[in-house]
This record gives sequence, structure tokens and C-alpha cells, in this order.
Amino acid sequence: MDGGVLNPDLNAEVIGSETSKVWTKSRLRDRIEAVIVHEHLEARGIPHDEVVERAADTDLPIGENARRILRRIAEGIRRRGGR
Repeated sequence: MDGGVLNPDLNAEVIGSETSKVWTKSRLRDRIEAVIVHEHLEARGIPHDEVVERAADTDLPIGENARRILRRIAEGIRRRGGR
């Protein structure tokens, strides 16, 4: 996700075009919250693929739009056959 917070096209190939559209239309705050959760879980030693699947269910205080983004990312990556 990294630089994709500001450049939605950066991760479009990985997450798929439909998910990329959601990412692009989302507020910056929601994208940042989604990235924080993702990075927080990875910093705790959780493998990337598991983070993608679990991120939307975090106990961290994030908005519903960020959770929706995280769910869509997981769905998009699943559809594309993983990373």
C-alpha cells in the first residue's frame, strides 16, 4: 500500500480495477487509516497475506469507510489469486 495512499494507480494491478476505483474515490483519511492498520499488523509480526485477510476486523479505532476499503482490498486480491 505504501505510496499508493497518494497515488491510487500504484497498487491497481495488485488489488484489481474495481477495488482500485473504491480506493481512488475514498477520502485520504480513510486510505491512511487503512494503511495504518495494515502496517500495524505487519509490525506485530503477522505475515502480509494474513494481514490482508484480517485487517478489516481490527480492534483499532478506524472508521467504517476504512474497514470497507480493507474488505475490498482482501476481496480484490483473492479474486486476482493472491500476491
